[in-house]
Amino acid sequence: MLQTVVDANPAEKTATSRDTLLAAYRFMLRARLLDDKFAALYRAGKIHGGVFLGRGQEALSAAIGVSLTDRKSTRLNSSH
Repeated sequence: MLQTVVDANPAEKTATSRDTLLAAYRFMLRARLLDDKFAALYRAGKIHGGVFLGRGQEALSAAIGVSLTDRKSTRLNSSH
């Protein structure tokens, strides 16, 4: 285990971590923008029925999204 840490390339890991964090941030921002749009449409009477917003829960879905490794064969469904 110690050898793995010593042999690790910190510059490579930092770049990957930065890319992963940026992807998660973009996902969270997109989720927040969609929630805001749904709320505005609901208040305007354009959406009938109930609207369940995930405001404040963006980090959870972003963490799940960026941790999926096989995006072609993985399906993730959510319900309230």
